[in-house]
Amino acid sequence: MTASLLFIYSSKLKRIPLAGNLLVAFLTGFVFIYAGIAAGNAAGGIIPFFFAFLINLTRELVKDIEDYEGDSVNKIKTLPIVKGISFTKKIISVLILLLIISSPLPFFFFNYNFEFLLLILFLIDIPLVNILIRLNSDYSDYRKLSLQLKILMILGLGILIIGVL
Repeated sequence: MTASLLFIYSSKLKRIPLAGNLLVAFLTGFVFIYAGIAAGNAAGGIIPFFFAFLINLTRELVKDIEDYEGDSVNKIKTLPIVKGISFTKKIISVLILLLIISSPLPFFFFNYNFEFLLLILFLIDIPLVNILIRLNSDYSDYRKLSLQLKILMILGLGILIIGVL
């Protein structure tokens, strides 16, 4: 299934605004669902799927802004090309806010430990707020924002693991 979806992405969806981004984010998050199924606990993959999906979609859209000039020259219809950078920043902002608002939910509703809550608030949410502020200022180093989101993805995975120990 994944190979088929990647083929569809490469041949069609990559050139459709937001569709390719959604598929890449879904496939990244789906790894956790698949791992949960393989471990006999599909439900255990839902929370990591949700966060992986959101942060990957956020990063994909930041990368689209970063690649704006090249995509424009190559006539690749990304969201920033079709709807504009300002609109794309608004979507990214909503995604970041959704991540921040939902980040403590595993602690309150799914028995993740207190260490998870502290780590997620200080090591993920505060940097996300910083990214949100820079994104909506005149800041233009989207490569750096993309790298920071990648670091937060890795850090967040570790925090999710700590949360269930």
